[in-house]
Amino acid sequence: MRTGFRMILFAAAALLMGSVQSYAQDQPVEYVVAPKLRIAVDGGYGRRLASYQSTGNELVDNHNKRLFGGLIYGGELTYYFGDSFGVGVKYSDLHSISKDSVMNDAGQSGLYSEAVDIMFVGPMMSSRLVNASGKGIFMLNYGLGYIGYDDAGRVISDEIDIRSSALGYCLELGYDYKIMNNIFLGASLGAISGVLNNYTQTINGYSQKVSLGKDERESLLHGYLTLGLRYYL
Repeated sequence: MRTGFRMILFAAAALLMGSVQSYAQDQPVEYVVAPKLRIAVDGGYGRRLASYQSTGNELVDNHNKRLFGGLIYGGELTYYFGDSFGVGVKYSDLHSISKDSVMNDAGQSGLYSEAVDIMFVGPMMSSRLVNASGKGIFMLNYGLGYIGYDDAGRVISDEIDIRSSALGYCLELGYDYKIMNNIFLGASLGAISGVLNNYTQTINGYSQKVSLGKDERESLLHGYLTLGLRYYL
């Protein structure tokens, strides 16, 4: 009885497989050629991931914590040599601002403000996977380049500017979905890192270079989530 049941199941499976194979052979096979050139613009939210070192001053700490997150925007230009591998260049800028009203020991009141930009630009390598319809594209982008740090601040009447640069690294996951012709809507999740060993500080026009000790070095690691448009050619 069990042997007969197994034979029936085997015959049914063989018939089903044969029908699927026959159907597949009758359908036209269409190969979607993946586009070679990708132009992308992005905008979203970025946040620094390094741990914050408290100063013990509530006003300063709250001010500095606001500088850890902000708007991130940028763009990419990538050329793919085939369906799966390409090279390109990436630019991004994490911009954050913080403002407070303060008063000094002399009774002068004014603004305590800072605008910080962490900029990355450099070559990228990209691996991608295009689905059969050509409408969805998964990507893994990775590269290194220049990372710049610019902190423009003001405390009442004093202008303070801090600038530095370092070697930066970037790792990014992305997905693009076709919405019309060569236009895709995309999302990216990534991280950019770099470490500052020194900086140049300018106070009211007077500049000096400051070297950081091993325990004083500042991490510029930040993660981001962006949305944007992509144009494929």
